[in-house]
Amino acid sequence: FFTISDSFSCQPNFCVNFTNCTNPPGGNSYSWTFGTPGASILTSNLATPQQVCYTGYGRRTVSLTATSTNGCFATITHPVIIDTVQPSFIVQHPQGCAPLTTTITSNSIVPPGDAITNYRWTSVPPLINQSGPLLNTITQTFPTVGCYRVKLEVTTQQGCTFSRTIDTVCVGRKPVC
Repeated sequence: FFTISDSFSCQPNFCVNFTNCTNPPGGNSYSWTFGTPGASILTSNLATPQQVCYTGYGRRTVSLTATSTNGCFATITHPVIIDTVQPSFIVQHPQGCAPLTTTITSNSIVPPGDAITNYRWTSVPPLINQSGPLLNTITQTFPTVGCYRVKLEVTTQQGCTFSRTIDTVCVGRKPVC
């Protein structure tokens, strides 16, 4: 018996409006809770509360308990989700001699109820440029001496995109006698 303007975001500082649809209107008392931590207001007794903004990632439960003048009550809950993915990857051989072939594997952490739908791998200098839904692992040859910054960008089924770039692969010369 309430609606939410939006219940999902990829970024914090996410503001939500609630509409009370309790029937019959009027004569009822209301008790709202907006989930913690990070809600701009924690509770309200208004029929329709002011806008609530959430400052951090996480899953919260918003509830409304409506009580009629004769003491009958009902409670309903809805989730508010501010999703985050922690992109991360492991390089099998982060250093070696040119040409260096190595495997890079995503070990990104995804919250329950979400999933990665696309992996995009790039590097600086621009050697890697691979993208696809099944590319959680790639094999790459680094043919020349130097250090390469590898970037992993992941997109989730909720449409969120997160990335991480690290100095990962350094290629050296073989010693010459």
